[in-house]
Amino acid sequence: MPRKSVRKLSEMDFVTITEGMSISESLLKACFLYMCQDVNLQELEISSHHKKQVIQRKAREIWERYESLKRPVPPDWIKDSVVLPKEQMQEVKDLSERLLDAYYQTKSRK
Repeated sequence: MPRKSVRKLSEMDFVTITEGMSISESLLKACFLYMCQDVNLQELEISSHHKKQVIQRKAREIWERYESLKRPVPPDWIKDSVVLPKEQMQEVKDLSERLLDAYYQTKSRK
């Protein structure tokens, strides 16, 4: 079954993004296997002794860091955390992506 919440990273991107992060070696290895090698969470939970939720949370943090370095938040924008029903959250994420796309397309034409 394909994962929905965490995207796959290349080994080089993973190493670059996680450099300097506060993370245990075993959790770092579990996140690497999850994000770069597509290892199943249930297997990682057993072999790494980290709960699935901990691995997912840290992987999500790594992905968000990757996204922010790839395409930084514009200077006059803010980044916030909100609680919404799942469907509305997806709508907000889609809107955010469209607005960022438009911002960077406009910026690249200048």
